[in-house]
Amino acid sequence: MTVEFASSDQSTISVWSRLSPKWDCAIIATNRDGMFRDENRQFRKAVAEDHPIICTVAESRKSACVILDALG
Repeated sequence: MTVEFASSDQSTISVWSRLSPKWDCAIIATNRDGMFRDENRQFRKAVAEDHPIICTVAESRKSACVILDALG
């Protein structure tokens, strides 16, 4: 199975079918804009009010490592 987020308003979910060797795909509507706005708002507030940032550099590094490992 793969999930592709090519745009902020839709994603494509693809599942390999062994019965009819082909990919079955579905395009679904998504609304991720709010998520990114919330992250940006939290970051700006933490900087302005001198609070810890929820997503630390260490957490960001973990995410980057997972992505790099998946790319091979």
